Amino acid sequence: MLIIEKNSNMFEKERTGADYIGLQGTSGYSGAVGPTGNTGISGYSGLGSSGYSGYSSYSGISGYSGIIGAEGIPGTSGYSGYSGIVGLTTTVPVGTIIAVSMSTVPDGFLECDGSWKSTDTYPALYSYLGNYYGYSAPWFAVPDYRGLFLRGWTHGKTTGLHEPDDATRTKVTTTGATMVAGNYVGTEQDHIVEAHTHTYVEIYGNAAHSINDINFYSNNRVSATGSYGGNETRPMNTYVMYCIKY
Repeated sequence: MLIIEKNSNMFEKERTGADYIGLQGTSGYSGAVGPTGNTGISGYSGLGSSGYSGYSSYSGISGYSGIIGAEGIPGTSGYSGYSGIVGLTTTVPVGTIIAVSMSTVPDGFLECDGSWKSTDTYPALYSYLGNYYGYSAPWFAVPDYRGLFLRGWTHGKTTGLHEPDDATRTKVTTTGATMVAGNYVGTEQDHIVEAHTHTYVEIYGNAAHSINDINFYSNNRVSATGSYGGNETRPMNTYVMYCIKY
């Protein structure tokens, strides 16, 4: 085929088929994939022979244990110390009376001296005593045991050793005291000697007759002895101070 082409200079040029490349044709279909070949046989791994373990050496013979020495003689135990004196605890009931051997009042106690105490300062003791020994708001009185022996309350006992004059006991006369006279705790008695008599025969005048050298007179008379003794009847004693727990 002959093709005439004009170039930019308007010259004609003759071209032959050799001067043009033909259009590329459509690609053909890919051929089918062939079957996968069989996997080849793996080669054997080379294994060297393991060497024999060396012989273990024998343990040496153990030596004999030495002879155990005898136990020493135990020493003598020391003496136990004395226990300390047990002090008063707060379990002492309010209103408990104790006798102390010195003039110093122990902590937690008041002297039984009949003095007035504040109901606000000693509420527990006032709750126990109330107005029994005396009261004048806001004060109450504690018992007064100075110079007195304490005596157990008869409390209905009428046989054996008992108080024969309990009905005549007197009450305290402190202001506001609610105590009553008679057989009650806190009542008092003055000192007294049990009733008894002493007699003797006063001899004077002329002898009327005699028996075994003892003279009897016709005008004898009975007389009383003179006064003898101190200001009270008392046993041997020592002073203590009575105190009350508040």
